[in-house]
Parts: sequence; structure tokens; C-alpha cells
Amino acid sequence: EDGKLSEQIVLKYEEIYELVCHRIAAAIESIKTKVVMIPSQNDVFHHVPFPQPPMRYPLVEKNENIRMMPNPCTVEFRGVTIGITSQDVVFNLSREEIALQDKNKPKSNRITRALRSIIDQNTFQPLYPASNVELC
Repeated sequence: EDGKLSEQIVLKYEEIYELVCHRIAAAIESIKTKVVMIPSQNDVFHHVPFPQPPMRYPLVEKNENIRMMPNPCTVEFRGVTIGITSQDVVFNLSREEIALQDKNKPKSNRITRALRSIIDQNTFQPLYPASNVELC
């Protein structure tokens, strides 16, 4: 606006991602924090169908505090196994649900039914194929 050209940095998405990973690594270097990173189907540069393999960055993979994991994955923390996915499975299930409430049973909500479906089916993505979610 004042007649000067603004400075622009031109980087590839992969380079930006790697810079962010290095900043995270630097931030947790002196503390006992571990970071689990998984890909997303919304990533601009990691176009792999679900389930997705872990992203590969040699410099990040050498860091003991950052673990690149697949999507979905399970990790164990102090004897507790935790399932992780970047999919919004609850949203996808609740969006596709058609339910008729039984008047003789206690009222349940859509989120509760979606969570119950995930647990009952014992899968990360009980809805296949997943809903098409429009990206902006």
C-alpha cells in the first residue's frame, strides 16, 4: 500500500511441515514430552487413502521425542492403549445416521449413538465409504 513490495517466502507445503516439526522438536527438547504425529486426509501434500502410512521425514524421525505414526494407530501409555485417528468419525457417522427413537427406551442423542457404534463395531471407521466432506 505504501509503494513497497512486501517480502514473501515461497516454500513447499512439505517444507513448511518440516519447519513446524523442527519447532515442535526444539520446544520439547528439554522436557519429557513425547509427540505423536499422524497424517490426515486433509493434508495438502500427503494424498494417501485411509488408512494412511506415517509421513516420512528423515530429520524428524531421528528425534526420539517425535513419533511419526500411521492413521489410524494405537499407542500405549503407561499400560493404557489409546486409539488415535485424524478422521472425524463421530461427525461422519452422525451425518449419515437415520434413527427412529423407541418410545419405551431412554432417549439418546446422536453423538452417544455414534460413539456406541464405534465401540460396538470395534473399528476406527465403521462407516465405509466415509462421507464426502467439502473442503474450503
